[in-house]
Amino acid sequence: MRGRLLAGTVLLTVVCSARADDYVLGIGVALKEYCNADAGMCVTWVRRDGAAGRAGMQAGDVLLRLGDSPISGLADVGARLRSAPPNLALDAQVLRQGLIVDLHISFGASDKAGSPSNQMLAPTPTQRNFDLLPAVDAGTARQLAAGLQDRGTHVWQDHEILTFVHRSASTAIQVIGSMQAPLDHIAGTDIWIVRLKKPSWDEAFFSYSIIEDGKEEPGESGYFRGDRAPELALEAAHLRGEVREETIHSGILEEDRHVTVYLPPMRPRSLPMLLMADGQACREFAGVAEPLILAGKVRPFAIIGVHASTGVPDPEKDRRSKEYLPLLDPAVAERHLRFVIQEVLPWATRKFHLSNERSDRAITGFSNGAAFTIYAALAHGELFADALPFSATYDGSNRDGSDPEPPASLPRFHFAAGKLEPPMEFMTTRASSRVQAWGGSSELKIYDSGHDMLMWKRALADFLPDVFPPHK
Repeated sequence: MRGRLLAGTVLLTVVCSARADDYVLGIGVALKEYCNADAGMCVTWVRRDGAAGRAGMQAGDVLLRLGDSPISGLADVGARLRSAPPNLALDAQVLRQGLIVDLHISFGASDKAGSPSNQMLAPTPTQRNFDLLPAVDAGTARQLAAGLQDRGTHVWQDHEILTFVHRSASTAIQVIGSMQAPLDHIAGTDIWIVRLKKPSWDEAFFSYSIIEDGKEEPGESGYFRGDRAPELALEAAHLRGEVREETIHSGILEEDRHVTVYLPPMRPRSLPMLLMADGQACREFAGVAEPLILAGKVRPFAIIGVHASTGVPDPEKDRRSKEYLPLLDPAVAERHLRFVIQEVLPWATRKFHLSNERSDRAITGFSNGAAFTIYAALAHGELFADALPFSATYDGSNRDGSDPEPPASLPRFHFAAGKLEPPMEFMTTRASSRVQAWGGSSELKIYDSGHDMLMWKRALADFLPDVFPPHK
């Protein structure tokens, strides 16, 4: 092993699959388009008795290289498994907790895609809270597929069973998004099906996409919402407020950074402000905020969406994760935080006539953006009355895992995470518990959803009336 501090994050799952005569690694991975790693693919589960598991690969690793080939997408993984590796062995390189780890993977008969042990590759119970059921027979598959067009959706619920159906001539199909699983091909048909068992599907809601083998971009997309799930957040079809795309030059970072600004249709003399990490999603949050403002459920406020650093394929230069996660590179994170506090806040306050009162300031972010939200709120609680971290990848601990000293000033925290994203649910819950242990205010909502914009929008709509209540 050789150690270098790098960056990587586990998020969503797709399954590497192959033809029956090919070898498989026995892992689930995440496309970089759907997770916060700017290089490689995130390993979200590992079958212990599979080829990768025997070599020591772990859930949470970021797969950077297979053999002589760097990994930048699903097609790269599949290409290395299309034929037997030389000498039935393959070297791999992963990123684990900031360190590069070299692995030697050996394949055997049990690692063939068509072997009994590989008929169904499933996450471990600690990684997902549903069970993958065995494949159905051809007759049942045809009956299920017959209703596909009438239903107008790829997914439906029958009590404890959730069924995905797709028709395609491809060699492998996965469903990705908040809920992730491989689809089984039904022999002699063009039908692909997966059935998932969980007691509370009627409380779940999530978005999904269907991705076919060899394609980097997802195909058909949609969402599922159970009968007892929360209503999806109401969104404005067309914003009546103003959205501005701005550029600010940072003397601290020595470069330009993009900022997306939302200004509501009604503008009092001094607007409250929601500071947002990953500001490229500002319009989506504005779409949720504006109906609440127009309905008088929250007072008008601005959103200042600071864009993340542009991602690059070299993990050693992954600035976004380093800037957002203080444990990866404290110097980089501290410099980015100074940029936001010392440059963005004064610039936005002055240019858009925003309030500089603590009670009128809140900060939010999701995923690694939630990590930054926690970091900034703990470091500068005197500036923010509220913090809204969703699906956090950081719990506020020191670099060695120990508890930091309680901050002198704490905002009110409003945490949210999903049951279908166990690592983030765990981390977010720990962060909430830490705030409570310090005597701070911490509200925690756990939805039956996953690492999903649908959930983050729902959480935003739930928390905003308490963050920016209308004037009485």
